[in-house]
Amino acid sequence: MNAYRDTLKKRLKLLIALNALAIFCICVTLWLSQLINHGEQMLDGMMTGYQIGIFLGLQMIMVIMMIRYRKAIQNDQLLKKMQIYETDERNKWIQGEIGAISFKLIVSGTLLGSVIAGFFNQTIFLTLFCMTIFIVMVQLGLKLYYQNKY
Repeated sequence: MNAYRDTLKKRLKLLIALNALAIFCICVTLWLSQLINHGEQMLDGMMTGYQIGIFLGLQMIMVIMMIRYRKAIQNDQLLKKMQIYETDERNKWIQGEIGAISFKLIVSGTLLGSVIAGFFNQTIFLTLFCMTIFIVMVQLGLKLYYQNKY
């Protein structure tokens, strides 16, 4: 149990660092959006809002995870419940079936690409944005399918 508690403490430290990085990325995005003027006001505002929204969404997820980890570190029952959930073979098998790691990498890559493309080309930004939505919808569909099947 103490080993898992130490693992959660390491994850908590990593989340704090990533949260600081997200704040930095928001500041850079705001600065670059003011610096780079594409000329098309509607899409410029959409791209900036999308980029900041991605970073804020990631921050919200990280904050929720940080709260859960802190509660679990302080409460042995919650810690045990979280450890059992993470080591549950059924959940691991379902994640393996849908190729969770590859989907996460693809979604992360298209999100990052769309954020970067938003600074340079509106067409590429919109293409990557639509591609990300499609990939997430496929992932959600597969997850629901396998959860109901097994």
